[in-house]
Amino acid sequence: MFHAETPDLYVVGSRALLVHLVAQPVDRVDHDLLALQTMVRQGFFLSDETPYKGVSALRPSSRITVRDGVRTITGTPLPEAAPAPATGRAKRAAIGEPANALLANVAPLRDLDEPVNLALTGGRDTRILAALLHAARVPFRVTTNGLDSHPDVIIAREIAARLKVEHTVIAPPQTAEKDAVLVEHPLSRAWKTLRTCEGMTSATRRCCAAFRQVGGGPGPAPPVPPGCPGRGAPGRRAAARPPARRPASVPPCTRCRGGTGPPAGSAAAATVWSAPARARWPPP
Repeated sequence: MFHAETPDLYVVGSRALLVHLVAQPVDRVDHDLLALQTMVRQGFFLSDETPYKGVSALRPSSRITVRDGVRTITGTPLPEAAPAPATGRAKRAAIGEPANALLANVAPLRDLDEPVNLALTGGRDTRILAALLHAARVPFRVTTNGLDSHPDVIIAREIAARLKVEHTVIAPPQTAEKDAVLVEHPLSRAWKTLRTCEGMTSATRRCCAAFRQVGGGPGPAPPVPPGCPGRGAPGRRAAARPPARRPASVPPCTRCRGGTGPPAGSAAAATVWSAPARARWPPP
């Protein structure tokens, strides 16, 4: 839930962009650049900030009320933690109520016409979801994005085997030599995140082809030629820190396939571009 305030209105809605447009005195979108720095650095927002000036997200365990021309936001305190159970029976009783509530939430999925598709990784959240679906006897299959050697794929494959469910692995796009993964430029990812979900999810989740990563992977890395935006010391992997300044135009390099490199100060300092030209902002 998102909210904004103008001299004449209190605006509340489930879409940050729509709240912003209703509250705007002019027909345009004004991004909150100071707030966007969090998404640029972390890939998502860490507070009640949004990408739009004057719009805030309603904090967890909060309620917003507008009555008689006055807006009030109240919060519900989190419950205090009880002492840790001392016996096995007490532990089972303590987890029984939340476990049963979670099972009740997923139980309606049993009535679907086809199995649920769960995006399973090695993280705790999706592992708990897999356990819930299995315990509630909900038909499901799992999908994992990554290379066969990635920990997410390895763990997800083992979980799928133990639960006896279908597992599909979607490998990321790679170069023809299979020596590097192609990923989308952070500027384009951030822009798509703003356009499709208003910045309310991570801009680092989905990747497509745009530039080549140099660091990582077994074996020595090929030298990075002079003039390449990802160049570090001769014969070494590209530096993981962005340069203070980068020339407006970088001479073409065969490793970059004639690319000019990412914009100065971007998160692509440890990468070498495969794109033919510098990214435009905003992307088309």
